[in-house]
Amino acid sequence: VSEVSIVAFVLRRVFWSIPVLLIVILFTFLLVRAIATGPFAPQNQPFGERKEFHLDDPWYEQYAFYVKGVFTLDLGPFRIYPGRSVNDNIAGQYPNSMLLGLLAFSWAVGIGVPAGILAALRPGSVRDVVLMALSSLGFALPNFFVATLLIYYVALRLGWVPTSGWPEEP
Repeated sequence: VSEVSIVAFVLRRVFWSIPVLLIVILFTFLLVRAIATGPFAPQNQPFGERKEFHLDDPWYEQYAFYVKGVFTLDLGPFRIYPGRSVNDNIAGQYPNSMLLGLLAFSWAVGIGVPAGILAALRPGSVRDVVLMALSSLGFALPNFFVATLLIYYVALRLGWVPTSGWPEEP
């Protein structure tokens, strides 16, 4: 495989990601718009907000504003907390999300790599079969079920972490 074919492959993927992204944005826009009782339904919008969100404009102009907002990373005002933007909310939660992601990655690598090494040392052994079965079970169980079990045992029974929320800085 030559470098030219790899570069061509990557460029093709990047090129095709643009229409795919536009289609995903279109479906998201149409689904939010189709919810008759959603937050953007006419009966839930005072006139000022209807103007701010361009809800009185034709759907294609609304879509154009939506796409522009997505591509310029201006996700608009945050309806739950007036006076704040969605970007402010994301920026405020970003450090906690990064820390949580890094902790989850560390746990996965810290448990998965040693388990994989132990299983690979003696293929076909009881240890290998048990570790592979546990791994398969971990992939087969739904995330919400595993999360519920972890909350119950790690937070409630052992008390190692709080059941919800994020501790505030002292």
